[in-house]
Amino acid sequence: MDFLLCDPKNFTPTFGVEIVRPVSKDSTREVDKFMEELFTDAGIPLVHISSNEKYDAGDIIALFQLAVAKIGGTSSLRIDLPSDTVPNCPVCGKMMVLRMHRAGEHSGKKYYGCMDSPRCAGVVPID
Repeated sequence: MDFLLCDPKNFTPTFGVEIVRPVSKDSTREVDKFMEELFTDAGIPLVHISSNEKYDAGDIIALFQLAVAKIGGTSSLRIDLPSDTVPNCPVCGKMMVLRMHRAGEHSGKKYYGCMDSPRCAGVVPID
């Protein structure tokens, strides 16, 4: 885990952030399994962000807002999505990242793209 975000009033953990490196489809690092189990057992969301040289602030904010929504955050922090869960990639099974089309006929529309992009082209549209 790279960051642990806490409630500023009492410093209780709110959610964790882990910057992850892509691994092969059938490979899972032991440390990733451990962190998933640890956070699940503690009832604290763990946000996975794929390692990248440049990040889209909108994507990061959307993931953080989903984490806050999962722990019962205020309604002002919720985003308008069909559900509060991030889907897994239909191609490789990894976690997906909220993205926005920048050009073309779908410009401005949100969708989920595989965190292992461009190696994996998995996409889930948001209607």
